[in-house]
Amino acid sequence: MGVVLHHQEKAIRGALGNEPDSEVGGAPRRAHLRTLLQQVPLDGSTTQHEECSPWAQVVIDEACCSACGICSRLCPTKAISQERQAGYEVIGFRSSRCTNCGLCQEACPEGAIRFQELISLANAVDDDRNVLARVGMSECCACGDTIRAGKKLCPTCEKRQTWMQAAS
Repeated sequence: MGVVLHHQEKAIRGALGNEPDSEVGGAPRRAHLRTLLQQVPLDGSTTQHEECSPWAQVVIDEACCSACGICSRLCPTKAISQERQAGYEVIGFRSSRCTNCGLCQEACPEGAIRFQELISLANAVDDDRNVLARVGMSECCACGDTIRAGKKLCPTCEKRQTWMQAAS
């Protein structure tokens, strides 16, 4: 069950009402949002949706994230993106593009991604790229691959080291 907070409803309704139809296609949830907004009062209350809500806030636990890039490569709408910036892998998110399909959460090998089902309407239509995580990166001491800062070996080299120790 999702909960949508009615934050700045009048401004959001106005912005959605003034959009040309061609722009609605770029953000898959706007037409649905327009329909939902027509069904709720402008009294500042919250609305609970019995149906599976297409809005939730994606949250990444930076302490668990290895910045492997699986989430950004699997995202069908490119709501999650990843880029390198000065020794960090920066994972960004555009709320208006996300359909909450759950592929990123299911595929994350560290279990670092979750959906928080409480979101403001302003966030649901946000086209800005917001940073979800900044993961410091370094190099594997053995092979030079890029790995999460604080680790000495990449997973492959860790396995090799374990095999070599077991063999001796």
